[in-house]
Amino acid sequence: MASTQPIKPAADAGPWEISMQRFLQNLPPEDRGCYEKKPADKIRLDIETLKQQSGSGSWMARMKPLCDGLNQLDYVVSPLAGLDPHGVVAIIWGSVKVFLVVSK
Repeated sequence: MASTQPIKPAADAGPWEISMQRFLQNLPPEDRGCYEKKPADKIRLDIETLKQQSGSGSWMARMKPLCDGLNQLDYVVSPLAGLDPHGVVAIIWGSVKVFLVVSK
C-alpha cells in the first residue's frame, strides 16, 4: 500500500472515476504514472482499435455461424440437460453455454 491517506472522490465523480482513484491509491507512486487518466469511452475505443489491429474480429466472424447454430441447439439441449439424473449433460452443456453467452 503506497498511501495511508484515503483519496476522497469528487462529489460529481462517477463509478469509473471512483474505481480508478481507489486503484491508483493502492499503487506505489512510481507506478501511478503508467496509468494516464482516460475516460471510459476512450478506453472502449482503444480496445476496438486493438481488436481490429490484432485480427481478433476476423476470428469471431469465422466463429459466428458455429455460435449461431449452437444457440439454436440450446433450445433443444437445455431442457434435456435438466432430465439427466447424473448431471453430466448439464455440466458439459453449461460449459458450452458459457462460451455462447460470452461470444455474444
